[in-house]
Amino acid sequence: MKEKYKEISEGLSEDKMNKEIKSPCTGYFVSSADGYENVIRTDKLEELMPADMTADKLVPAEIPDGVIGKTVTGVYWYAACPVSAEDALRIKNAYSIKLDIPTVSGEKIKAELYSLNQPTRTSDAVAILRGTFMNSEMAALRKAKISIILNTYEGIRIPKSAVHEREVTRKVEDENGAEQEESKVLSGCYVKLGNEVSFREIIPVYTGEDYVISKLNVTKDEMFSKDVGVVQVYDEIITEGANLYDGKIINRN
Repeated sequence: MKEKYKEISEGLSEDKMNKEIKSPCTGYFVSSADGYENVIRTDKLEELMPADMTADKLVPAEIPDGVIGKTVTGVYWYAACPVSAEDALRIKNAYSIKLDIPTVSGEKIKAELYSLNQPTRTSDAVAILRGTFMNSEMAALRKAKISIILNTYEGIRIPKSAVHEREVTRKVEDENGAEQEESKVLSGCYVKLGNEVSFREIIPVYTGEDYVISKLNVTKDEMFSKDVGVVQVYDEIITEGANLYDGKIINRN
């Protein structure tokens, strides 16, 4: 850092070299500037699309004379990562994200998904990740090869607006072979079967802020009642509606 400051200071008069320079704000000082400072604005991150991440769009601005560095402010840093549509879905379903950036740290760096920008649901995307880890290397980082490490759950993603509770009764045999009834309040969702509404049990493996992931390949022992069944991959889940109940007929008019 001292060498960079010395190089920038060369050619200045002695009185200017000894002059105290004050930053207009507090933060992490980086003794360099590369012209990318305002190319991607943090207040425009949710608008950043794959077409904006090309070399002809990410052109650095000319650095004004007299600039000796910059101050990194705020709690978060952001990483804009172009990803495929398939990887975008994996990132969206991940319950934890870590970044491997060897030039910054030998440890994996915790991050979170801030925004996932896609022109359509099946197109490539820009994943905006953010974190709080900071050191001098991270403060000065502009471009890098990043490995995104995901912990994911495999299952059926169901919005919480589609999740309902229903009491279900089943018949079981006690240790003496006598038949008796057993009831349980199940979490589930309603699906369309033709023009009829049917309730399906959810076997949760992960619960997010606004969604639940239900387990795939459920065994008979894991479901409460085979008469109710569990939600399947190709079920048409009803995400909105009032007064839903098992067997309700849907008026298509």
